[in-house]
Amino acid sequence: MTSHIRPASAEPLDPLPPEAQIRARYEAADRQLNKMYNAVLEREKPEDREETQKYQRTWLEARDAGAKAFSATGSKAEQARRTLQYLADATESRVSELERRLQSLR
Repeated sequence: MTSHIRPASAEPLDPLPPEAQIRARYEAADRQLNKMYNAVLEREKPEDREETQKYQRTWLEARDAGAKAFSATGSKAEQARRTLQYLADATESRVSELERRLQSLR
């Protein structure tokens, strides 16, 4: 398991999509995150689950703090979209990490 939290984000090069589109992307990523997280917990050894749960809580806190900081760097008009963009990007990245973790447990 990774020993440090590193939600990824980059300044978008293109204009941000409409809020509804970004929200749908984030919500889909969040559903996938929950699915993959639960699958990892089911396959892990019982003695490893507490560490995974602690890491996930820490990751969520770091993701949310990153989203807040990222949204603050844009205009007021873009703050909601920037927050959702960051949440979607970071959550998709975490889903990929959990998919790799799940593969290693098989």
